[in-house]
Amino acid sequence: MPGAPNPAETAPPRADGDDRVAVDRQPVPVARAQTSPQHPGGSTEPEDNPSVNLSRIAWSFATIAFAVAGLILLMESYYGYAGVTFAVAAAAGINLL
Repeated sequence: MPGAPNPAETAPPRADGDDRVAVDRQPVPVARAQTSPQHPGGSTEPEDNPSVNLSRIAWSFATIAFAVAGLILLMESYYGYAGVTFAVAAAAGINLL
C-alpha cells in the first residue's frame, strides 16, 4: 500500500542485538453475530435446516441399494451372493458414521 510506513524502518532496534523486527501486538476486535428474527439475541446456534453433504447422500444411496439387492438375492436363495452384498452394504454404511 503506497504511503504506509515500512515496519523495518519505523521499529526501534532491539537491545539484545537481534535483527528481527519487533511488532507490537494489538488486540483484534471480535465480530459479533448478526441478530435475526429467529435468534433476536444474536445467538450463534446452527440453522434449523443444515445442508447435507453430497458424499453423505451418495453413501446413503449406495447403502440402501446394496441392502435391497441383498434382500432380493436372499429371497432368490442366492445365499453366498446375498452375504457378500450385505457385507458391501455394511461397508458403505460405515462411511455414514
